[in-house]
Amino acid sequence: MTPEIKEGLLEIANEDAEDLYETYGAEGLWVTKDDLPSDPSEFSEREYEAVLSPERLEEINSGKQVTEAELHALQDHRLAEISLRDVDTDALPGYCLAEVTDADDNSGIVLILCTGDSFSGLTIWVHDVFDTKAAAMNYLQENGWTC
Repeated sequence: MTPEIKEGLLEIANEDAEDLYETYGAEGLWVTKDDLPSDPSEFSEREYEAVLSPERLEEINSGKQVTEAELHALQDHRLAEISLRDVDTDALPGYCLAEVTDADDNSGIVLILCTGDSFSGLTIWVHDVFDTKAAAMNYLQENGWTC
């Protein structure tokens, strides 16, 4: 898609973002890489206990460093917890992939994000437009996790 077509599709999507989100609906939550801790000290003792063996936990409490694999396991555990419980919808956006078409029959898949709820109000915005749904899903996965 050319930059001009992309710009036009983004303009259409921005004008219709709320209607598109309502029509297509939320497909899930998008947890960006910035939403999960990258520093081992940001995880709770309960999370460490759920992921690590008592022996390894003792080593870490004695000053050993958390390995990269252990950090990923802690992040995966946090993601599982997010998907199993009520989440702060003001902080983690729901995502929607909607198709938009311009007057020349150029189309794209728009990534629309939404935070909030019926009590706090909804904030809906267009994040980007992609050539295909597969490209949009790839973007979501490269930049975070969906649940």
